[in-house]
Amino acid sequence: MEPRHGETSANGMAQGSLPIGSSMSPIGSTSLQFVTFTNFNQTTTTETKKRVRSHAQRRVQEKRRQERREGIAKDTLPLSNADAPRSLSIGPCRLGSGRSNPFTSYPIEMNLRAHELFDHLHGNTCPMFKTLNNIGFFKTVLDEAAFRQLLCTSSAHMTRLRDETEDPETIILSTQAIRSVNNRIADPVLAISDGVLVTIIAFACHAVMFNDIKGTLTHFKGMEAIIQSRGGLEFIKSNPVLRTVIFWVDVNAAFLQDQVPRFPIPYDILPHLCVDEIASVSGSRLLQACSTNEMISATYDLLALNQYMVNKAKAGDLWDNAIFAGLYIVPLLSKLLTIRHNTFDATLAKEESCRIGALLYLSGIRRRFGIALTGDIHVQNLKRAISEDISSNTDPILPWLLVIGGVQSVQLEDRKWFISEIANLLLRLQYSTWGELMAAVRGVLWVEGILEAECEQFRTDIASEVWSKYGYIFL
Repeated sequence: MEPRHGETSANGMAQGSLPIGSSMSPIGSTSLQFVTFTNFNQTTTTETKKRVRSHAQRRVQEKRRQERREGIAKDTLPLSNADAPRSLSIGPCRLGSGRSNPFTSYPIEMNLRAHELFDHLHGNTCPMFKTLNNIGFFKTVLDEAAFRQLLCTSSAHMTRLRDETEDPETIILSTQAIRSVNNRIADPVLAISDGVLVTIIAFACHAVMFNDIKGTLTHFKGMEAIIQSRGGLEFIKSNPVLRTVIFWVDVNAAFLQDQVPRFPIPYDILPHLCVDEIASVSGSRLLQACSTNEMISATYDLLALNQYMVNKAKAGDLWDNAIFAGLYIVPLLSKLLTIRHNTFDATLAKEESCRIGALLYLSGIRRRFGIALTGDIHVQNLKRAISEDISSNTDPILPWLLVIGGVQSVQLEDRKWFISEIANLLLRLQYSTWGELMAAVRGVLWVEGILEAECEQFRTDIASEVWSKYGYIFL
């Protein structure tokens, strides 16, 4: 600027420094000049006026260019890396989809990609994320390792939605979380801290979500060891969110491996079905097929739950409820997984078929809620149980068992067996349409809207089988 009695200028500064958080970077070496004056109109030197106008115009043009860049720019910075310089925090105007709060304090430094992954956790594309979010689990994640693992799961889910191969981003995030945990487990106090426990729960949730049986077992053993070291579940009795998630992980891990869940059902924090629903299930064929008190009780609960779901589905108030499966179906899965028939006669063989069929039926319902756990082990167990039941050919629940097992069979050998058995059954019962078969299935247990795509494919496979084997058309 120019003083009243003369002009001064300072030359020779190579470049200016950028403010923290600026997305602009210095371009080359720039000669800067400082011109001082108090009133532009009093400036008498033409060169000074030219410099001032030029400087002002450059500021305007740069501002316009910056606005255009921000309108189309995509953030390509990697997620915060523990081994690299931490990413700069971003302002409230660059929040991707905008669900996350720019003023929230996060366990790690956040850039645009981290916010995008965090927003995805709170979106509507993943039922498991919706469930964990609705019960408040994400709010309990204050540890940086657990937070990174959640972002890892978010990234992996994005990759799966796009049908892409695994992104290195997920490996980087998971590795950072593992390294953080490993740095603490050598300390006997930190090793059983809340942060480490929640991190391992996050790892277990990831393994369950992607049907990683080995990973689920590994992480669950670590979670169980911490809980035992802290005196059992009593230490989280006042934390219903953590109790619920631990229970869910326990049951999901048990289902994937066909094992008895390690922890009891937390009945004190779970909802109960109303008595009116339970009163309407007497006389069921499934109940008549059960002989032990444990299985009768579990089947009674299953029939009551099914009637409740049928009523909710008719009212259009069922499938959009993200936490319904966790609060109502998972406890019943736990109850059924706890029942064991190590050795059984013909009577118990029928009951075992019903138990496994119930597990697969509930698994099919969970698929409708978006939770698709691998049930291969239960399909194979059902195949064996039906084969050992010498009276199964005349059993009125056989159509239900064969359909519920067949539509969820993935292994080629198992699927062929179920299709062949269904074809033989159709011949004996003289069914010629899928509608007749499903009428028999609905007479045992069914809720509309589940396994629709699987049933359609199974129907096609059956039609091909009966045509090639018996030479008649199945519609």
